Amino acid sequence: MIEKLRSFANDSKWIEILFTLLILSFPFGSFFLSVSLGFMTIYPFLVLLCLLTFLGFWKTTKIKSKPERFFLFFLLFFFAYSIAFFPFVDGKADAVIDIRNIALMLMTAYVFISAEKVLGLEKWKSAILINSKIIFVMILLFGFFEMITGFHFVGEFTEKLIERGLDEKIIFNPVFLWDNPNNFNVYIFLIGWIIILLEPAGKQKNILTWLILAICFFISFVVESQVGLMLAMLMAVLIAFYQLSGFLKQDNRPKLFYPILFVVLALGFVVLSKEMFYEIPADKQMKYINYVPKNSPIQIAEVDSSLDSAQVAAPVKIAPEGAYRESGGERMALIKNGIDFTIRSKFIGVGPGQYRYLHDAGKIKHMTSGNNGAHFWLVELLSQYGILIFLLYCGLLFWVLVMAVREWKINSDLSISIILSLICFAGVSVMPSGFLILDINWIFTAILIVVCSNFNDKKTASN
Repeated sequence: MIEKLRSFANDSKWIEILFTLLILSFPFGSFFLSVSLGFMTIYPFLVLLCLLTFLGFWKTTKIKSKPERFFLFFLLFFFAYSIAFFPFVDGKADAVIDIRNIALMLMTAYVFISAEKVLGLEKWKSAILINSKIIFVMILLFGFFEMITGFHFVGEFTEKLIERGLDEKIIFNPVFLWDNPNNFNVYIFLIGWIIILLEPAGKQKNILTWLILAICFFISFVVESQVGLMLAMLMAVLIAFYQLSGFLKQDNRPKLFYPILFVVLALGFVVLSKEMFYEIPADKQMKYINYVPKNSPIQIAEVDSSLDSAQVAAPVKIAPEGAYRESGGERMALIKNGIDFTIRSKFIGVGPGQYRYLHDAGKIKHMTSGNNGAHFWLVELLSQYGILIFLLYCGLLFWVLVMAVREWKINSDLSISIILSLICFAGVSVMPSGFLILDINWIFTAILIVVCSNFNDKKTASN
C-alpha cells in the first residue's frame, strides 16, 4: 500500500491533473460543490489541498532551497504560535477562523513547493500560467456582467447594499464571489501579476503586461479604489522607465508604444471623468453600520409598531451627526487601534482573530464607523501576532527583494518582475479589510518563493 502511494505521489501526470484542478477550484472556495458536516464544510479546493499535501510528504527531502525551507518553517512556527494563543483569547470564533487560514496558508505553500519538485520548474510554471489566464478571463467577464446588469451571485453583498441604502452606482460594482469590490480588485491585481511573472519574456509578455495594467486601472476606477489607481499608475511608470532605459541601450522602439498608450489613456480617463471618486450622498451616509461599540453615541431608532415582523426584527442603527468619517480618517483610526493593540499586548500580539473581536466588543481607543478589519496586512499581522512574527515575515519578503536585486545582471526581466511583484503585493494588502483570509495571498506568496528559489536554475533564463 505504501509503495502504491509513493508511486502515485511521484507520478507527474496525476500530480499535474490534481494541481491543475486545485488552481481552477480556488476562486470558487466553498461556494462550489460544498458539503456541510456541521462542524466544518468540505469543498473541492480543500479536498484537493489535503490530498496534495499528503502526497507531497514523499517530496519533503527534495525541498533543499533555503528560501523554500525558511518559508515553510516560518509558516509552521506561525501556525504553532497562533494555536498557543487560543486558550487565552476571548473571541474564540474569530480565533478559529484565523488559525484555520494560517493552516491553509501552510498547506498551500507546501503543495505549491512540493508540486514543483514532481513536475519540474517549466511544467509547474506552465500549469499555473495557463490556468491563471483562464481564471483571470473568467472573473473579468463575470465582473463586466455585474457592472452591466447589477446581478450578483447569491450572497450577503446585495443584502448589505439594500440595508445600507447606498446609491445604485455601488450596486453595479463587480464582486464575483467575494462580497466586496476591494476583494475583487485584489484578485484582479494578483492573478494578473502571476501571469506577468510567469509569462516567458518576449513581445507577448510586453503586450500582456500593459493590457493587464490597463485592466487593473479600469477596475480600480470602477470600484473607486484610490489605492488601486495609484498602484496601477506607479507600476506603469516603473515599467515604462525600465523599458525606456532598455530602449536607450538598444534598438527596441516598438516597446515604447504600449507605455505611451497606457499613460495617455489613463490620464485621459481621469481628466475626462466628471467625478473621479463617487461621494455617498449626505442623506444616505451611515444609515447602517455593522456594530455598536460600548460607550458609543450611536442610538437605536425606535421601530413603529405598525411595521411587519421582518422590519421589527431589524431596527436601523443611526449614527449621530458628524459620526461619518471619510476613508482616510477611518483607515488611520484602524491603524492607530492596531498600534494600540500591539503596545497593549507588550508586542506579543493580542492573538488570532482578536483585531475583529476587540472592535466588535468596543474595546478600542479610536472610534470607527462600523469597520472591524485592519485594512492593512502588516497592521493585521503585527497587532495580532506580535513583533516576532512580523519581523520574520518582513525578513522573508526582504530576502526575496535581495535575491531579485542580485539576479539583475543575469536576468533583468525576471528581476524587475519580482521587484514589481513585491510592490504589487504590498499595495493590494491595503485594499481589503482583512488580507489573511484571502487564498490568493497564500498562492501568490508561494509562487514568489518558488520562482526566487530557482534563480540559479538555467531554465529561468528563458523567462
